[in-house]
Amino acid sequence: MIEQKLMQYLPDPNTIKENIGAAVDMLQEQAPLLVKELMRWHFCQSLLFFLCGLAFGVAVIIVTKTVFNKVRDAELALEAANKYADESLKFISLLLFSLLIPAIVIMGSNLIWLKIWIAPRLFLMEYITNIFK
Repeated sequence: MIEQKLMQYLPDPNTIKENIGAAVDMLQEQAPLLVKELMRWHFCQSLLFFLCGLAFGVAVIIVTKTVFNKVRDAELALEAANKYADESLKFISLLLFSLLIPAIVIMGSNLIWLKIWIAPRLFLMEYITNIFK
């Protein structure tokens, strides 16, 4: 009696084999598409952050140069009255130019797009090893 109830709830081994076979077939069909989409996603995400870092760096350089020129012109007019004009000009320029460091870090940490473009198999191998770690 217990065996009959147990057999009633256990699935048929043939249907299990068929379901596993269907799942394997589906994975074999979908795997290349999945890999392409995964690589496309990481490529676009990395390139977008890299370009944002590049734009930030260019903006920092332009703003620094503009502020440097305006402060220099204003301080040259007041140079006779202010003996600390050159030091404040250097400080302001250095302060603004130090904002370039985060831009370089953003660009340097988002070079996955370059790896996918040059060596896609290497990217996939590293991605798979990171999954299993």
